[in-house]
Amino acid sequence: MVCEKPSIAESIAKALSRGGSYQTRKSRNLTVHEFDGEFLHRNAHFKVTGLFGHIFSTDFEPHYNSWTAVKPEDLFYAPILKVEEKGSSVSGALAYEAHNVDYIILCLDCDREGENICFEVLDIIGDKINKKPNEQQIYRAKFSAVTRQDMIQAMNNLVEPNLNESRAVDTRQELDLKVGVAFTRFQTMFFQDKYGNLNSALISYGPCQTPTLGFCVDRHDAIQKFVPERFYQLTPTLIVSTSQSSSNGVELEAEWERGRVFDEDVAKMFQTMLLDESGLGSSSEGKGGYSGRTGNATLSSLDVSIQRNPRPIPLNTVAFLKVASSQLGLASYEALNIAEQIYTRGILSYPRTESTMYPASFDVVGIVQQFKNNDYWRPYAEVALQGPLKGRGGQDMGDHPPLTPTQPISPNEQLTASKV
Repeated sequence: MVCEKPSIAESIAKALSRGGSYQTRKSRNLTVHEFDGEFLHRNAHFKVTGLFGHIFSTDFEPHYNSWTAVKPEDLFYAPILKVEEKGSSVSGALAYEAHNVDYIILCLDCDREGENICFEVLDIIGDKINKKPNEQQIYRAKFSAVTRQDMIQAMNNLVEPNLNESRAVDTRQELDLKVGVAFTRFQTMFFQDKYGNLNSALISYGPCQTPTLGFCVDRHDAIQKFVPERFYQLTPTLIVSTSQSSSNGVELEAEWERGRVFDEDVAKMFQTMLLDESGLGSSSEGKGGYSGRTGNATLSSLDVSIQRNPRPIPLNTVAFLKVASSQLGLASYEALNIAEQIYTRGILSYPRTESTMYPASFDVVGIVQQFKNNDYWRPYAEVALQGPLKGRGGQDMGDHPPLTPTQPISPNEQLTASKV
């Protein structure tokens, strides 16, 4: 079993081994967990290891490295290579562990990048395992949470890796390489020729980074060009009381229907009108304005309406990062890092998702039922189970469910998990 990260491999070993008992050893720079279990209704010995993301990266053939001999536009027609980082022993360790193996279960992340890593693994060990004619030997496990229940369900519903999704990543990687390198060389040489004293040996271009930088610059320019303008508004404080005495009344801050004005004389005119009508008079205000003065206001009409707010739409990754930033003050990288750590501990579903609606097959009731056994979460779980659990709206993108807590946690873990 090959996973995307060492922490995921350890969590899967704990989830699938009998009683959470397994042996751990080193294989070059990989960590391998071993345990006995059952696969395809037969006794089996499992080996679980985790990678560190992609094994290979894309690059040009060596003779395309010359800036003078190769025109930038020629790079768009150049063949590319899949290369492993120098000094990496991941491919060698995988090939070694594949000897005398009968089946491969790919437990990489359930997105296109994970699908691509599946085929990187197969390029290394696909021909190293024992051959079993007329029998499927390569399987893909799909899961959204690293809990025992989810992993057992994934093992009972193994599929084949998706070659088309992997090829989509190959195409994206090739475009990133060719566009990035070609435009970097082009603009570096252009500006160096145009400005002889340019203090930069390289002006890089990134297909994603450069447009993003453009948005940041546009926003920065708008802020720098902003000219503040003084405005005026009336903000009377009302004390609403059912008796003659206002000492026990409810204090309300009234909103001026006009909002604000930018002419001070106009503002003072409306202020005088308000004071005259309320019985305060038009005497000149002191330094603190009319604070402390009392007058009367007339309630001319009363409109009552009932507004029902729908349940909030479940969070996908982008919505989660917005909430983490606005309410918790966490940067995007920090928030996603915390979410992934909690995911690897089996407390949260996979945090990288585009979906904001649960699929019809998702057992929301079963998830909430688990929280009734936790003293802290029991009251919330009982209330949730009294009504419909799946909100209206949102969109199921078919990748992963929205971010969802998957099991209750101890009080000591609540402080960390509450950030998610």
